[in-house]
Amino acid sequence: MRITRISAAIAAFTMSLVGLALTGPASAEQRPTTTYAEQTRNNTSTCVEGSDTSPENCAGSYPGQVDTVTPDVETPMFNAPGGNVSHESTRRLLYPGSTTKIFVHVMLGFCTPADGSSSPTVPRCNSNVLTNYSSNDITTARAQLHDIARRGLDGVVMDWYAGGSPVDQASLKVQTAIHELGYCAKPRNCRISYLLNYDGSTLKWPVRPTGIPGTTGEACPPNEDATALEGCIVARIKNDLCYMNGYHFVDDAYQRYALEGDGPRPIVTFFVDEGHMFSNLPPTGPAPSWSDIWRQVRGWSSNLAESCGIAPYDDDNGAPLLIFQNAPGFTHVASDGAFNWVNPTQNQNDLRISPETVGGTVDHFYATSLPYSEDKLVFGIAYKGFNDTQSAWGERRVIDQRCGQTWLASLASVGKYYSRQNQLPFLQVATWNDHNEGTSIETGISNCYTVDARVDGRTLRWDLRASSPYATKATIARLQVFDSTDGTNYRLLAPLPRSRSFLQLDGLKPGTHRLFVKMVGESGFLNQASPIVSYVSR
Repeated sequence: MRITRISAAIAAFTMSLVGLALTGPASAEQRPTTTYAEQTRNNTSTCVEGSDTSPENCAGSYPGQVDTVTPDVETPMFNAPGGNVSHESTRRLLYPGSTTKIFVHVMLGFCTPADGSSSPTVPRCNSNVLTNYSSNDITTARAQLHDIARRGLDGVVMDWYAGGSPVDQASLKVQTAIHELGYCAKPRNCRISYLLNYDGSTLKWPVRPTGIPGTTGEACPPNEDATALEGCIVARIKNDLCYMNGYHFVDDAYQRYALEGDGPRPIVTFFVDEGHMFSNLPPTGPAPSWSDIWRQVRGWSSNLAESCGIAPYDDDNGAPLLIFQNAPGFTHVASDGAFNWVNPTQNQNDLRISPETVGGTVDHFYATSLPYSEDKLVFGIAYKGFNDTQSAWGERRVIDQRCGQTWLASLASVGKYYSRQNQLPFLQVATWNDHNEGTSIETGISNCYTVDARVDGRTLRWDLRASSPYATKATIARLQVFDSTDGTNYRLLAPLPRSRSFLQLDGLKPGTHRLFVKMVGESGFLNQASPIVSYVSR
């Protein structure tokens, strides 16, 4: 009896070595069929001609973007064309047992066709590079939400420019699409949620007025007297918060969060460059100053139902949590917490992730956050890199992607400071589609590998060929071998670990087989497939 068991164990071990123990031919035949085209096609919301996952109203295929100006640039194509992207969960790349809600930052200003804001080398529409879709289009909102959901993300942070703007119209289309697509089956319990990031640039432009006393929809001129400028900014932010309360906070899909000892409250993040946007207003000190502005805004927002006072802006949705940028956001005069953002330099090799002793790095943000994590909201970050060389406002700042190592390192940073016992509540991917600054994950991240396959006798062998010394197999989730006996319909023959480089073909039924190997990336990475090879089983 003992000998029989040992013999069985040896047989099982031998079969695992040749690969047939993983998935035998009989079980493969029971798997659903697919095609080579299906396994390699675009599956993103990027515009790709003929793709059924792209927005319906694309003006053409998005070609990708190449940096032609940075000396010795390590990642020339910083935003790839749309491709076949992994749907592995991003949560796999966080610490074990993570319950972090993972949001992705979405830009809503893209349009088409090119207009007078173009440069001789970069076509643009309204100062944004061309993605060939319009953000203010319900089909774009649907396509992007489908893609975001397929990747297992929990929600979107929408860059927002106040009521009545094209960007707000686009944000309301996203809100509508969340409900249309069934992502909000229960009140305030949605598969996909959203929140707004108040972009301070909106203060320079007129927007929809609410008509509420003490508010304005007017633009605030930067060269205005400091006292008048403070009054204008206060009135504008009041106006915009009331608009949010009436059209966004009230929605079931709007993200809320409960601080210790408090009920759920809507979250608003603020991207306001206080030190540079209005240079005659000091950041701190007595009025007129940004500190005084935020003290007034904080008081106004503590009871929006009463402060706004006019329908539809007077709904009682709770006082919004005001979340400010980077580590200084924790000590901001009006702060309920802070979110981290990408802080690039002109040194492409400074990834801005570590060390924690240097301000502006990811590690510095998390280290700073720990003393505040019990009573303030912490919103972490992940990013693939940065490249603003095609941006209308670019300063030639670059963070190299390093074939996905930057993406992995930014996600791994969370686990140095947070854990199953001390959870990070939120993480923001920066970004879904900021093609202006080269941070988009919408099109997929290249890990600098291609796959070659060949038949060697009765063995299928393959090589993962790296085009850069930064390529690492840590970016690969697994390998898959597909088999077809009719040249069209393929079945998964064997899922394999990323360390494998061969599969024995003994046991395949007689006849001609066509095979290919697919490299499935970790979350966000572009998948790759080998060319099809033939094998005759006898």
